[in-house]
Amino acid sequence: MKRLITLSAVLAFQLLAAGRLHAVWQFSNSGTANSLNGVFFVDSSTGWAVGASGTIIKTADAGSTWSAQTSGAVSTLHDAQFSGTSTGIAVGAGGLILRTTDAVTWQTMTNNVSASDLLAASWSVSTGTVWAVGESGTILVSTNSGNKWDDGDPGNGAPSLRLRAVYFVNASTGWIVGDSGTYLRTGNGGNTWAAISAGGTSQDLKDVFFVDSSTGFIAGDNGIILKSTDCGSTWGSRISTATDFNAVHFVTNSLGWAVGEAGIVVASTDSGNSFYSETSSAAAALNDVFFVTSTLGFAVGDSGLVIKSVPASSLVPVTSSTGAVEQQGDLTPLNNLIDPSIGQFTTLQYLFKKAGRVTIKIYTMQGRLVKTLLDEYKTDGVYQDVIWGGRNENGETVASGIYLAHIEAPNFSSSKKIAVIR
Repeated sequence: MKRLITLSAVLAFQLLAAGRLHAVWQFSNSGTANSLNGVFFVDSSTGWAVGASGTIIKTADAGSTWSAQTSGAVSTLHDAQFSGTSTGIAVGAGGLILRTTDAVTWQTMTNNVSASDLLAASWSVSTGTVWAVGESGTILVSTNSGNKWDDGDPGNGAPSLRLRAVYFVNASTGWIVGDSGTYLRTGNGGNTWAAISAGGTSQDLKDVFFVDSSTGFIAGDNGIILKSTDCGSTWGSRISTATDFNAVHFVTNSLGWAVGEAGIVVASTDSGNSFYSETSSAAAALNDVFFVTSTLGFAVGDSGLVIKSVPASSLVPVTSSTGAVEQQGDLTPLNNLIDPSIGQFTTLQYLFKKAGRVTIKIYTMQGRLVKTLLDEYKTDGVYQDVIWGGRNENGETVASGIYLAHIEAPNFSSSKKIAVIR
């Protein structure tokens, strides 16, 4: 029987898990205001993101800094995928395909097959075969690491709809999803594609990801997340919310994330049987997510947005002057620079050892109260349920400047600075 998990169930799970969050998210300065559509990492340090106006940015220090690479393109890039540390492709509008073999310089590849927008790509690493899909049912394939491209749908099994994502788990087995519930599967290396049902949905499907040849996930509009444990033959465990998901990624069979519109991030620690919400502090759409390890992940989105996961457990210890590790408490703004005029806000992560009354308030540097964010009894633990969007008690946007977020809890108090710019 298929299980239907509603938004209320997701929120209930989130409340139960409030004291044991898996990860929190912090902003990473991408150096660009162009929207970012795809992100891919080859190891724990090195990764790329691509987006509008031919944008390609690279990090070599796990997202601490990003630098622009010259793409030679002005069209929107939708996805980037790498095979190994040096060879990668990026695909985009108008059938654009870029290729690098040194992880630095990018060359435009000849595409005489289709001028339709390409939205996603996937490698069959063991064979050097790479696939790309896009508008109007376009499926392309290269068997020589992206140097030459051919029609990837010789049997014409794909409907003439927008194909949003493709994923190959090995040389033979792959999946494609797209608009209006489009779902295709191949078991013979793309010689034929079979159109079958993905849980009976007609929603636009945005991403597909398989952990292994059996277990996979699909994410799409209206908060749909589907799970398969039989190589994609049948799908279940559907979530329905009001928010569209754009991408899904599982780093292990049990641990995964999905991201989407309005900065939504949900996580699962039980193989996708249930999901809980994680605060991203992002207001813009998140278009892609990639986890390198169970604790290191990145999501990218509109207006150059890049956020990086941080294990919640890493924020718990506080070291005393004697070097002893205390668990008394902490207050951490997950984003300490916000611009309320464009909808930015910060989430305050806080933790404390002893249950009791907890208050969190915003003050000016001169000590004038700006806004009370929290005043209630809390059990001890780790929380992310307080958000400040740069407004005072009257709902007015505050002036540019430095403000103090101050927490008072049993046997613990602390203040942290937040900068507001307009």
